[in-house]
Amino acid sequence: MDRRERDRLHGALDRETVVCVRDRMWLVYLVLEMGLPRKAAAKILRRCARWVRKWPGRYREGGLAALPDLPRSGRPPAVGRKELAKAMLDISRAFVTPDRARSMIADVSGVVYHHATVRRIMRASGLSPKVARLVHADRAGRRAVAAWWRRTKRRIARLRRRGFAVVVQDESIFVHDAVAGVKLWSPVGVPADVPYTGSHHKVVVYGAIAEDGRRPFRTRERFDAATFVWCPRELRRRFGRVAVILDRAPQHTARAVEAFRRSCGGDIVLIRLPVGSPYLSVVEEAWRRAKRKLLNPGHHPTREGFRRAIGEFFRGVRYGLDIYAYLTRTPSA
Repeated sequence: MDRRERDRLHGALDRETVVCVRDRMWLVYLVLEMGLPRKAAAKILRRCARWVRKWPGRYREGGLAALPDLPRSGRPPAVGRKELAKAMLDISRAFVTPDRARSMIADVSGVVYHHATVRRIMRASGLSPKVARLVHADRAGRRAVAAWWRRTKRRIARLRRRGFAVVVQDESIFVHDAVAGVKLWSPVGVPADVPYTGSHHKVVVYGAIAEDGRRPFRTRERFDAATFVWCPRELRRRFGRVAVILDRAPQHTARAVEAFRRSCGGDIVLIRLPVGSPYLSVVEEAWRRAKRKLLNPGHHPTREGFRRAIGEFFRGVRYGLDIYAYLTRTPSA
């Protein structure tokens, strides 16, 4: 080894931070520069004879560039970058478990990753496991709800005299998911597998119940402000002048919704429920009945089949629910 090559090796040793590459450089120095026998170099570096035979030959063939690990080809990713980025965007916006993230990636791409692969992808995307903290949610008290209903009752009476129909509106996400039951005991190393009916498909349902008993329900792909604008537009088409009672979700108070309301020339009036008072919405009872009927017993292997089952349920069911009986409910202590 000439002087120039020796200087390059010394400089590379000072700059290298990867431990395994530094060990290979030290091996080259001990064997090719100092002339130590390979057995002695293996004993100093605590390596096997095969490793000691391999790297000096690599150095003679390619120099310092041959000592780092070459990029491995490996198996190409089963999910495209755009699909994975879309799934990770949804995952990063919600607090989900790796199992739930696995099903969300499968919904977007149709590929079911191993749980270890999902955890690696989540860590590479800047996510980390955390213990959840309890955060107090705002909720209107009895006096606030009673005051709200006194104001709203007078307002509804004025709107009804002007020909407005009163409608309670809400939306819900139906996820046909698998729920693990009780713990089962099995021999060590033998997993306890049980069949399940969950297909992990998600459908957003928009629904409304009017005071005269009419109940338009529709399924959509997403729940955002742009999609929600469809709901007051459909209610206006069905009822004409309509007063919509709804909660304070961010999608309901978005600029697009307010712009559409102003464009209707006063035919749509939005009445907000008190903060944290879902029990005042009669549509919540419809969601409870629908999920108890749809999610537990049957298996829907495709998203379209799941959507069709939801549509058939809401077309055929008769609720007989009084919207004012729910608007006058008293919150629990």
